[in-house]
Amino acid sequence: MSGRAARPRRGRATQKCVACALAFALCAGPSAAQEPAAEEVTPPVSLAPLEPIEQIEVVGREVTPGIFEATPVETEVIGVERVRAIPAQTLADAVRNVVGLRTQQRVQGQAAAASIEGMPAEYTKLLVNGEHYNGELGGVADLADVPVTNIEEIRIIRGPQAVRYGSDAGGAVIDVRTQHAPERDGYTAFLDGGAGTDSHGYGAQSSTARFGSLGIGLSTTFEAIDAMSARGTDAVIPAPQGEGRGRWQDVYGVVEWQASERLTLFGNGGWRHQDEKYEGEPEPADPNDVGAVEVVPGELDDSRWLGTGGFRARFNDVVSLDTELFRYSNSIDSTIGRSFLLEEDEWKVDSALNVNPTFFGLEPRFTLGVDWRLPSLNLDEEVFVTSLGDEIGGETVDKSFSTTGLYAIAELDVTQWLTLQLGGREQMHSKFESKFVPQAALLLEPHEMLRLRGSWGESYRIPSLRDLYQPPVAQVGGVYFLAGSPDLETESATGFRAGFEFLPDPRVTVSGTFFYNSIDDFIRSAPAGSIVVARNPQIPLPPTAGPCRVNPDDPRCLPYVDVTSPVFRKTNLDHVRTRGAEVQLVTQPLPEIHFRAGYTYLETFVDSPTLIGLDELPNEPRHTVDLEGAFVLPRVDTELTVRGRWRSPALTERTGTGIATFSTLERSDQSWVLDLRLVQPLFKGIDAYVDVRNLTNEDVVDSYEIRQRTVFVGVRWNFEKDAGGGE
Repeated sequence: MSGRAARPRRGRATQKCVACALAFALCAGPSAAQEPAAEEVTPPVSLAPLEPIEQIEVVGREVTPGIFEATPVETEVIGVERVRAIPAQTLADAVRNVVGLRTQQRVQGQAAAASIEGMPAEYTKLLVNGEHYNGELGGVADLADVPVTNIEEIRIIRGPQAVRYGSDAGGAVIDVRTQHAPERDGYTAFLDGGAGTDSHGYGAQSSTARFGSLGIGLSTTFEAIDAMSARGTDAVIPAPQGEGRGRWQDVYGVVEWQASERLTLFGNGGWRHQDEKYEGEPEPADPNDVGAVEVVPGELDDSRWLGTGGFRARFNDVVSLDTELFRYSNSIDSTIGRSFLLEEDEWKVDSALNVNPTFFGLEPRFTLGVDWRLPSLNLDEEVFVTSLGDEIGGETVDKSFSTTGLYAIAELDVTQWLTLQLGGREQMHSKFESKFVPQAALLLEPHEMLRLRGSWGESYRIPSLRDLYQPPVAQVGGVYFLAGSPDLETESATGFRAGFEFLPDPRVTVSGTFFYNSIDDFIRSAPAGSIVVARNPQIPLPPTAGPCRVNPDDPRCLPYVDVTSPVFRKTNLDHVRTRGAEVQLVTQPLPEIHFRAGYTYLETFVDSPTLIGLDELPNEPRHTVDLEGAFVLPRVDTELTVRGRWRSPALTERTGTGIATFSTLERSDQSWVLDLRLVQPLFKGIDAYVDVRNLTNEDVVDSYEIRQRTVFVGVRWNFEKDAGGGE
C-alpha cells in the first residue's frame, strides 16, 4: 500500500474532468442524445474565453490494490508517504504497528530488536539498499538505528529468505530502499526538524540531484533525547535508574553513473555516531533480579562506517550481471560497567547473474549467485582497578571466520494464474560444516479478486562472532553482561506459510495467513554467575566475630563490598516452535479516509529439559490487534493519522533477553498504546506537524516499563526543481 498521494494543484482535477467531458460531447454527443441524422454537422469552435470554473481539490491517500505485492513470496511495501504520515523518526517507529511484527527493547542492548511472528530477533535480517547497515554482524539488528530521513519504501519480506540473503535471514527480511535521484536533470530537498518533551531534539535533511547520467543523494540526521527514567511501576524490567542522555548522528550518501546504455556504476557510503551517558551510583545486584540494578555510571561511544561499490551490466536482453564489494566497520568504546574497546568489521563480495530466456512460450527468470563474507571481531578490555587498588578483568579477543554461499533461484510463470519460485543455497563456513538450504513459493490467481500463496523454506543460522567469542560486555548501562561461548552449535530452522488475499473492490482488501516455524539447537543466553563492576569500602566485622573466625573471606569480614552484575552466557537450547495466523483489512471508503486493521494469533512452544513448568517464549502475547486510521479534512488539508496496538497478557521475563529460561511464571497485564500525528500544510511544500506518542500513557508493555506520554512539534519542507525551472 502506498501512502498519501501528493496533493494536486487546485482546479487540476476539475479541469481534467471538464476536458474529458468536452471531448466526449464532441465525439459522441449527437448520436447519444438523438436519432442518427442524415448529415453530420461539426459544431463551430468558439474563440471566446472560457467562463471561470469552480476549483475543487481532491486529497487523500492513493490506494494500490492488494496488501502484498503480486509475487509468490509474501512482500509488504510501506511507501514514503505513509511513513511521513505517522509519528516516526526511525525505522522502529515506522513499523511499530505492522501486523505480526514486534519490536522489543534491550535484547542484547538494542532499543528495538524486531521479532516477526514469534521468531527470534536473530532471524530478522535488516538491510538498507540490500546491505547491512548497523549493529552486530550476523546477530540482532536494531531498527532504532535506521533513520527514515531518506526512505523511499520499506519492504518486509516474510518467511525463510536464507537462499538469497544468507543464513541469518531465516524468518524475514526488512529491506529499506532510499530515495533515487530525479529521472530528469534537477534536484530535490527535504528538511525536517523539531523538539519535544524529554528534551527531545531532531533535525534531518535529504537531498538528491541529477546531472545528465550522474545521480547523487545525501542525507543527514541528528537526534538527542533524555534516557527514559523509571516510572515507579511494577514492571518486571523497569527503566534504568539514574540520569542519562543519548545522541546519534547519521550520514548516508549514494551515487549512480550511467556509463553507457548497458553499464551502470553505483556506490554508497555512510557514517553513524552514537553516544550515551549514564549517571548514578551503582548498588549491589541480585543476579535473579536484573531490573533492580541501577545503571553503572559511564559513557558509550559507538561509531560505524560502511561503503559499497559495484556495477550492473546488461549484456543483452536476456543476460545481466550485478556485482558489488561491501565494507563495514564498527567501533564501540565503553566505560559503562567495564572499560572496553570492541571493533567489528566485514568484507563482502556479492555477484549475481540474471538470465531471462524465452522458450516454449515461457519466460523463466533465473538468478545464479555467489557471496563471500569475512567478518572479524577485536575486543580489548581494560584492566579494571577498584577503589581499593584491586585489578579485575583484562581479556583480549581477536577472531574471524569466513563464509561462502552459492545460490540459485528460478521463477516461472507457468500459466497466467500460476507463478512458481524455487531456490537453493549451499552455505559453506570455515568453522562449521556446510549445509544445503532449499526454498519454494507459489502464487495462484484463479480469479482477479483472489490470490493464494504458499511458501516453505529452511535456514541454517551460524553463530555470530560475538555469540562465540565475546567476553562479558555490559548491556543496558551495565544492568547485566552478555558473554559468548566457543562451544555453540549452529541452529537449523524450517518455516511454512499459506495465505490468501481477497480483493472484492479496488478500495477493499482482506488477507489471511497461517504460519508455522520450527527451530532446533536454539541459541540463547543462560545465567552464568555474576561479574564484579566495582568495589566499595566498608567497615568489616572484627576478626573475633563468629562468622570471621569460621570464614575470614566472608564478605562481611572484608574491608570492601563487591558491586556485581549478573552474567549470561550463550548456549544451545533444544527446540522452539511458533505457529499462528494473521488477518488484515485495508479499506478506503472515501479519498479522505483510509483505514487498516490487523489481528495476530500466536502460539510459541519451547522444549528443553532445563525448563521446569515453562513451555513458551516470554513477551509473546497470544492475541494482538493493530489499528491505523488516516483522515483528511478537504478544505484545510489537515491530516490526522492515529495508530494503536492492543496486546493480551504475555509471559514475563526478567533479563531483557526475551527467552523462556528467565521467565517469571507470571503474566503481564494487557496493554493498549496509541500514537498520533497531526499534519497541517502551511505553504506550498511546507507542513507543520504534532506527534503524541503513548497517548494512553501506558506504563508497561509485556515485561518492560515504557516511556510516558510525549509530545513532539516539528516542521518539514519538501522541494524539487528540474533543469527547466519547474517546481
